[in-house]
Amino acid sequence: MGREDHWGCGWMRLEGLGRLYQLLQLLAVSLTPSVAIWYLWTFSPQPSPRFESHWFHEVAITGATLIGSFITYVSWRSYRESGEIFLRWLTVGFLAFTVIYAPHGLLTRTAHHNIWLFLLFGPVSRLVMLGSMAYGLAQYGRPAEDVESVSASGFWRRVMIWCAVSVAGVAILAHSPIASSPWVRMPMELAAALLCLGGVAVMARRRIASPLMKFYGVALLLFAQAALAFLLAKPWDHMWWLAHAIFAIGFSVIGWGVISALLTTKSFASAFSQEQLMRALEEETKRLDAANLELKAERQLARTTLDTLLDHVCVIDESGTILAVNQRWREFQDENGGGRDLCGVGANYLDICDRAHGDFSEDADKVAQEIRSVLRGATPGFSMEYRCDSSARQRWFLMNVRRAESASGIRVVISHHDISERKAAESHLRHLAMVDGLTGIANRRTFNETLGLEWRRAARSGTPLSLLMIDVDHFKAYNDHYGHQAGDECLRAVATALAATARRPGDLVARYGGEEFGVVLPGSTLAEAEALAEKMRLAVAALHLPHAASQTAAEVTISIGASSLHPAPLSDASQGKPLDTESLIANADTALYRAKTGGRNRVSAQTAA
Repeated sequence: MGREDHWGCGWMRLEGLGRLYQLLQLLAVSLTPSVAIWYLWTFSPQPSPRFESHWFHEVAITGATLIGSFITYVSWRSYRESGEIFLRWLTVGFLAFTVIYAPHGLLTRTAHHNIWLFLLFGPVSRLVMLGSMAYGLAQYGRPAEDVESVSASGFWRRVMIWCAVSVAGVAILAHSPIASSPWVRMPMELAAALLCLGGVAVMARRRIASPLMKFYGVALLLFAQAALAFLLAKPWDHMWWLAHAIFAIGFSVIGWGVISALLTTKSFASAFSQEQLMRALEEETKRLDAANLELKAERQLARTTLDTLLDHVCVIDESGTILAVNQRWREFQDENGGGRDLCGVGANYLDICDRAHGDFSEDADKVAQEIRSVLRGATPGFSMEYRCDSSARQRWFLMNVRRAESASGIRVVISHHDISERKAAESHLRHLAMVDGLTGIANRRTFNETLGLEWRRAARSGTPLSLLMIDVDHFKAYNDHYGHQAGDECLRAVATALAATARRPGDLVARYGGEEFGVVLPGSTLAEAEALAEKMRLAVAALHLPHAASQTAAEVTISIGASSLHPAPLSDASQGKPLDTESLIANADTALYRAKTGGRNRVSAQTAA
């Protein structure tokens, strides 16, 4: 056995001895009145001394009646709260005692005329009270009842009628010939004593040991001894006054229990003793300590989890104040010179958005508005992409905002995920989709989209739209003579020269297919298109790319067909229909064909038919 086990066993033995001492002390205090009764019975001279004071008796009974009324009300209120059946019958007992006992004080001064009218109300009131309490003890431990149903059944009205009948019965009995018989009062006191002792026996047998019921048991022992003292007493002698005092002490003890029930659990059965409360407090303290440790561990786990995220995460309250940030958030502020004080815990995120300026100000305004909508509960959250360039590189972030509720109020979790690589990849894919892989200029898809876009714009504005179709002369022969790699280099050089010549914003040079190129010239007239085409022809000639297989010249040359027209305005009926760009392309192709059949290395123009 370890040291802790040894101390534990010793502590349990000490607790057992302490409880035994408490029980013996409780019994000793409860039985103390018996010593006083024995003393007066044994040593009082005969006849025993008397103290006949009507006014003192009236004051005492008035006080007892007032206290009884108060305890009755307190007991009834506790019963109303808990529905405990035991408390209902305890209330009945207190009520009956108060109602029946009151005449005992009111009729004090009739003692010289009819002693029994004065005396009999006391034993009857005590007997009725103890009988009700005994019945309540038999109901102890039963489930709580519906208080309103009991009241609706007229139970309390019947109790009051019963009390009134008891008072009338005592008055009738006091005026009967048998009132002076010892067999009238003696059986009442004996019955009261037996009810009390029987109640103590029932409590012991049923092991009823709730804290307040211990005081109930003490009160029963005191009531039993009071009944014994009344049996041995004569009116106005010291034993008679002692009996009253013992009963008053018992009534005070049980009254204390009723008040304790009202102030705690409103129930005799579920009230706790100081020892139980301390034990429960100790257990609750241990439970709370364990819960706090668990909560601390969970918070640390949450903090660690948050810090392992690559996203920048913060939590704000209803006012926008930042309550928590993760490690990546702090590192981002350090990397970008924002400063932890400016964007860290304690700063106001909404104020930061409101004060934003420059390229990010528009996005910041939108973010602030959306976050305020989330805080109001208008939406559970939102996501948005935004650009946030640093001095070193271009960056994109995906912001996710979600609303959360906690015991402390509304919280909003904000995360920023760096999507710069994804955006760069998307941009690269878009570039690949729009640019010709060989020449680096726009491809056929971009050419078609741009031509359609410019057609609509020209139709709306009433401006001309021109097109150049360009073909490298004798390119198949060039490939056959120099090889495909040289052919690719030739196409790249031609594309570069063409793009360098078309410098006006909005002009587009694209590879149309093979050795053919297309140039979209929005807002240019046919004459302007012809002039630009001639510059392009000369720019390619200036490359001086050898072409030994050419039948036109010793160097690479190009042929160009130009066309121009004014697109008709788009009517409502034509919205959504295919655009008539084919006529523009067909005219340019016709002009190109004429340039090629006319000897190549020249520009030919074709107006709209």
